[in-house]
Amino acid sequence: MAEGAAAFAIAGNVLQFVEFATKFGNKCREIHRAGGSAPGDLQSLRYLVESQQAALERLQIPESERSLLSLQHPEVTKVANACTRHFAEIKNSLDRIGITDNKTARGVVVNAFKATWNRDKIESLRSEVASLNQNLNTALLNSLRDYATKSEGQQIAILERLDIIQEESTGAFKSTSLNEDEDTAWYAPGDAVIAFIVRSLDAEPEERQKSAVELRRGVLQRIHLTTASVNYDGDGDRPSITLSRNREMRLRAVFLASFAYKVMDDRHSRIIEAHQETFRWIFEHPSAGSEKWSNFKDWLKSDNKLYWITGKAGSGKSTLMKFICSPVSEYHSQNTTDTPVSRGARFERCRNDLMEWAGSRPLIIASFYFWASGNELEASPKGLYMSLIFQILQHCPEIIPRVAPVTWEAMSLFNEKPSRLTEAELEAMIRLVVTEAQKERNLCLFIDGLDEFSGDLEKLIALIEVFLQCPNVKVCVSSRPWVVFEEAFQHRPSLKLEDLTYNDIRKFIAKRFSEEEGFRRLSIREPEYAEQLEDNIATKAVGVFLWVSLVVKSLLSGMGNDDRVSDMQRRLDLLPPELENLYNAILNSLDPFYFQHAAQYFRLLEAWRISPSVILFSFADEEIENLTKLPIREYSKTELRERTETMRRRINSRCLGLLEVAVSPTSSYGSVQYLHKTVRDFTLRPKVNTKIRDATSGFDCQIRMCFAYLLGFLNSRIEDRYESLQDDKYLEELKKQRLVSRCLKAASEVEPENVQIMINLLDSLCEAFTRVFGSDEIVRADFFRSVKDTDFPMDEKRVTAKGSSFLSLTVRLGVREYVKNKMRFGCLEPRLSAEPIDSFGRFKISRIKNLLRGFKSRNTLYPSTDEHHLHWPLLMDALYRSSISEIRLDMVRLCLEHGADPNFQLRSDGSTIWSQWVDRLLIAGRGSENQTREKHLEILRPYWPITKLLSDHGATLTLRSITKSSADPSYGKLLYEIVLRREVLNLTRLRTDL
Repeated sequence: MAEGAAAFAIAGNVLQFVEFATKFGNKCREIHRAGGSAPGDLQSLRYLVESQQAALERLQIPESERSLLSLQHPEVTKVANACTRHFAEIKNSLDRIGITDNKTARGVVVNAFKATWNRDKIESLRSEVASLNQNLNTALLNSLRDYATKSEGQQIAILERLDIIQEESTGAFKSTSLNEDEDTAWYAPGDAVIAFIVRSLDAEPEERQKSAVELRRGVLQRIHLTTASVNYDGDGDRPSITLSRNREMRLRAVFLASFAYKVMDDRHSRIIEAHQETFRWIFEHPSAGSEKWSNFKDWLKSDNKLYWITGKAGSGKSTLMKFICSPVSEYHSQNTTDTPVSRGARFERCRNDLMEWAGSRPLIIASFYFWASGNELEASPKGLYMSLIFQILQHCPEIIPRVAPVTWEAMSLFNEKPSRLTEAELEAMIRLVVTEAQKERNLCLFIDGLDEFSGDLEKLIALIEVFLQCPNVKVCVSSRPWVVFEEAFQHRPSLKLEDLTYNDIRKFIAKRFSEEEGFRRLSIREPEYAEQLEDNIATKAVGVFLWVSLVVKSLLSGMGNDDRVSDMQRRLDLLPPELENLYNAILNSLDPFYFQHAAQYFRLLEAWRISPSVILFSFADEEIENLTKLPIREYSKTELRERTETMRRRINSRCLGLLEVAVSPTSSYGSVQYLHKTVRDFTLRPKVNTKIRDATSGFDCQIRMCFAYLLGFLNSRIEDRYESLQDDKYLEELKKQRLVSRCLKAASEVEPENVQIMINLLDSLCEAFTRVFGSDEIVRADFFRSVKDTDFPMDEKRVTAKGSSFLSLTVRLGVREYVKNKMRFGCLEPRLSAEPIDSFGRFKISRIKNLLRGFKSRNTLYPSTDEHHLHWPLLMDALYRSSISEIRLDMVRLCLEHGADPNFQLRSDGSTIWSQWVDRLLIAGRGSENQTREKHLEILRPYWPITKLLSDHGATLTLRSITKSSADPSYGKLLYEIVLRREVLNLTRLRTDL
């Protein structure tokens, strides 16, 4: 294993040369810029070469190792040889020139140097160094891949050899390894090797840290480039990465978790369970001569690819799909076990029949329920893709390296967190996952509610057809009978639900009526009329279960008065058969006082966009005068149960069934939701919505939601549905972050007349942090930095920095009125003092051996070194969002009008807020260097208003400030001349100050 360790050691020497050559080239440029004689600079250049000579001589590979290294690590050998040649050339050129202390000869020496190292040669060296750096990244990646394919024992041997080399290189190393806390240890081989490499650099801690960051980034980029360029067909000969069983399982769990989202099972849990003895016919053979539906049981057993369940709104399609896909234990009382049913067991009801189709092959069953009234993901393509990927890979995690080779390699080598995929990337992945999974398994997908899909229906149908092209995949879908679905599925096995549920509806009506004492008395008095009433209801329902549920509830409300059957029949006749007309009749029947309260509930649910927990809803259902009077505290479980029951009774009495408190997968107290999607659609119709808003004039949903989330933050642990989650500190913190984010989002949208109440509430929230986190400033600061502005975190790698105060958080989330009230002139916040950390001076290679025995999520790999000031500029929080569209111009303007300085220095290297913004412009335009002027303008146009605003408030705009930040100086100049100077700032002259 010596050659593996030697390859990494040589890589460190190569990096040393790259660092040296970069400094040499920069020094040469400075000598040329000096214009006249620069003997002092030339002398320092000679000292630079001499100081590096001993280190760079180690690039020469001993003959005893050369043959084996050349065979197993040819890239490392090749780049090391190139570095040796370049160093010899540099040294020989200086030796030929000669450097003397004779004053009369200094000018001659300088001129000779400039002639030898002219501008073209300097640029050639810079180009060679850039190429060497790329080659180093590739060589290091290939050596890491070679390491990762070895056995666990061989990997440990290499790490131990690196440990010895490191200790031999500096006897003081052991004594500097002060921090033995496992939380700061390194767990990935790539990080261990990089730490080893940069530890040998002759540089200051900050420079070593910067080199490590750049080297790590470069290797990860090579992973993406080299892996993505492989045309992988799933049967290739890609080397397999060797991981311990424990680490492999944990990496798989991390990968799967990147596709999970909080409401992934929400819709399934909210669908009502099939009433006893209903829908049993779906697993029976149709009666002889029946042509109403295709035999579903036979379809499950056969090779037929698709089955379409269709029906009118409210006919019970989702309930039927849940019935088909749920375990028997959820529906049969003979199941006496309290053991939770896992997702894998959820499909017992259809599994036996599907196993006849699968034969001896393993069977995977996955499901998704579209829901337009729920979270955005629950009706989106992304939600479908993520859920199916998660479910399928749970059953066959061994295919992860095949479906995501780039991500898996980055995770295995660097513990790199899986990046959040775009919708297009998710679509490509679900196609690949299905294709790979069905090679050794049979796969059946159940997709409910296609009509509730928020995307392109034709695209959704096309994706289903792609699935069906796989030989071992079948799909069952449900939807309303829209033309687009009829054209796609009409020649497939299918059923129309309302044609088949008359008997089910009769059973439901009889069961509900039999539970009422009043109806039992009526049945004794008038048995024939009572039975006739049940038939009439079932007939008028024309297969719509939802209509039946509302009508039966309405009729039963009169049972206590001992109405005659004829009275109930007349009431039935007055109820409209169409759902929307029935909804309208229900609203019109409300007492005006109750209608106003019901309208407030409809407004709140519309503003929430997702179904809130009944506890949050109860906090929002407070008179506005009470929002600053009620105690901001944690409630007991008894108090929360009382609030739940109060809200349930209020919602029932005000909304008469149109809203309900339903079981929630995330809250033990349930959530408030629409009875059905059609109720939501009804309340959003212009005429109805106008009526609701007229009844709630002056009702501010956002201030009530702000208050609700504030109390929710203090009561987040009590409300967890599953007690086991209460012990998961990570999940609990994520939940708190989400509640705070939503609280501040609501605060940013309150009506002007409620701004002072909002300020008081956020002051209470700020005080609540001390109660929750104690007096530890570090913990609070970490929490404030971690809060996202959406439920799905933005790409943190694209965000330069964040403030650590509560005010910084309110700036990022756009609570303008609060910020305006609290900010001081200059817009600077005190921040925690912290010294730069030399992570590599504290690291010991042997600790990486933990990775072979398990995985732990790492903290920030390279601690921030930006803490050189006592204050943090709020302007940075206003500017640096993951997307230009998320930056609020009004918040940037507010900071600048209150004295924020765009030239505020952030770090000791001289970078400022403005230079960071310029970096962002350069990144935005990268890749467009060869485009036309119009293309440049199109790409950078969204950045113009903010750039103009910064310039108007004193940002120092120079050509040098741009070109020094750009990897391509010519592009930096183009950006300055074309975009900034002429198009944005209208400057009249070009300052070059180079």
